[in-house]
Amino acid sequence: EAITELRAQLHAHLSSMYATGAVDAYFQQLQELDEGSAGTGYVAEVLNIFLNDGDRILRDIDGLLNKPLHEVEFSKVDALVQQLKGSSSTYDDD
Repeated sequence: EAITELRAQLHAHLSSMYATGAVDAYFQQLQELDEGSAGTGYVAEVLNIFLNDGDRILRDIDGLLNKPLHEVEFSKVDALVQQLKGSSSTYDDD
């Protein structure tokens, strides 16, 4: 009975997230991919890598932009932005 209650709560929460746009069809694809990976945690691992990489890149960009304007190396900022963009499109290929 407790598992049924938890599933109902999860379903209600996911429904509200879909309704507000917090998750979309990509989330459904991730769920299906995770279910197909036999509980290996593949999706969580990929997401952790992406989030850690994104966090690092954003910190690097922040460090570059927190200088006086004449000291900002915009070519490095551009390269990091392109890296971030490339990382996100890597996970959006399907």
